[in-house]
Amino acid sequence: MPISLITAQSYPLNGTTTFPIGEEILLKFDQLVDEKTAKESIVLLKAVNNEIIETDISVYAVDGNNIKNTNPFLEKPVSQTTVVSVKPKNLLDANTKFELHVRGKQVEEVIADNAEFKSIALSERTIFNTSKGGELTEQVRVYGTYSELNTGHLNIEIVLGGEGSGAKYIWWFSNEGKPQASGSRLNRTVSRWRNLDRGCYIKFYGGEYTVGDVYQVNVYPKVLLENSYKIEFSTSSEDLVLKPAVEAESDIGVNLPALNLSANTDTLKIIDMQPRNGSINNSKELNKIVITFNKDIDATTVSQENIVLFKQSVSGFFNGKDSHQKMPKEIIIENNKIILEF
Repeated sequence: MPISLITAQSYPLNGTTTFPIGEEILLKFDQLVDEKTAKESIVLLKAVNNEIIETDISVYAVDGNNIKNTNPFLEKPVSQTTVVSVKPKNLLDANTKFELHVRGKQVEEVIADNAEFKSIALSERTIFNTSKGGELTEQVRVYGTYSELNTGHLNIEIVLGGEGSGAKYIWWFSNEGKPQASGSRLNRTVSRWRNLDRGCYIKFYGGEYTVGDVYQVNVYPKVLLENSYKIEFSTSSEDLVLKPAVEAESDIGVNLPALNLSANTDTLKIIDMQPRNGSINNSKELNKIVITFNKDIDATTVSQENIVLFKQSVSGFFNGKDSHQKMPKEIIIENNKIILEF
């Protein structure tokens, strides 16, 4: 089935007028999304002049509870939603109108007078992780967007053993015969990306390779995003905002409280946070928060009394019933950064 953008669970909604200048954009899709095509099909523009805004785009699958799915996906799951994070590399201009374009199969919006904007349609994930004897392995990796119309798998067989790039392999797809160990199908196990065929790239990550070992990667035909989308929004002068404790089922980020985490009366401002403010699906092993300011910090003004980590339940109670708790074990000041370790 075709991919669709779940607009009601994406942020910002079309028409948002108070988007913080330091926030990330979150797009939720109803199928697994191919990261390569996500980076080629999503573009953020400043509306006044069609200037392309540089962004970092990452993709991760989530389960029914919006928790990041760490499954390696050796096989294509029956149903799986995906979040695409679009993070501007720099703070957006305040009080400015922006447009986020997501290219689909049906092109509804054409950006005129901008030759740089040449995108392809976003597609479903087509290449999955590598297996050896039915088990996940990271010794060989394949990425790309499979270009054929039929489901199959890519085979990689070691024909000359050795360590690192000293070994050799042959490769073939499941709908073609196994080749001879010669010609263009015979290559070394080098640690750089190599273009094989049908949109697949391969890379080896070292170690010992044994003659006869066979690696397999499942590949699937492209399923394209059905429609194109344009999300228009305007920024406020806020740096960061505090998201609601409970995520609404319909509108993510709507009616956000206008709480600026930086001081309005001082020139000292928060310009970044890691994890990003409002981010979801962070690892339970997270033990560090980094807050970056626009100026160096006076260490004498920072203490356990004015740095507090609040916890709030998303559903029910999490880790007790207290509304907040002081958790940082150590506060480290590094120039314009405050690092909380807990």
